[in-house]
Amino acid sequence: MAGCSVTGSGSSSPSVSSTVSTDPSQTLSFPFELDATPYMASPCDVLSPELLESRGYPADGKELEETGPGGQGLVDLTDPSCSWGAENATHAQVVTVALSDHASEGIEAAWERVRERHRSGVLQLWEELDVNGYPTAYYALRDNRDRGDCAMMIAVSRSDLVTVSAGPYMNDPGQACSDVLDFVADSIGYLNEGA
Repeated sequence: MAGCSVTGSGSSSPSVSSTVSTDPSQTLSFPFELDATPYMASPCDVLSPELLESRGYPADGKELEETGPGGQGLVDLTDPSCSWGAENATHAQVVTVALSDHASEGIEAAWERVRERHRSGVLQLWEELDVNGYPTAYYALRDNRDRGDCAMMIAVSRSDLVTVSAGPYMNDPGQACSDVLDFVADSIGYLNEGA
């Protein structure tokens, strides 16, 4: 992924790099910390309507109800989250954004917990990279990116984590991760505007 660029309407030409260290002793770094707190009450506002519509999703998302622990133990599904169903997809294509606060344990501890799940085999997929300097990772129980499912998490501060997932993109599997990268960049832009 080194040298890749993606565009998001909330951010201009973000840089994507795979040079993030997986050394647990190294602390995560940020260009500056973004505050997701204002969006905890309105997670559907984290992505721009223009970008969503350009990818075939409605501008308005549906805030998800509290459903209990999930997200492969990475995100609690009681965390604020929003989902958009594709308008013209032949399959149940969905993009979901979740926001989580890890202030009690700290983002490094949360990030390391997920790394450990990968090392122990719980997660098949864990690929670290950064988007605009923010620690980011592809993650999944099974790596189904070739089937059009893609999920990324991004640490935006010492306490806040954003996850974005999309799929299934049955007709164009490679587009799922491209869209997720754009949605991640867009969320950085929106959080940055609120900073």
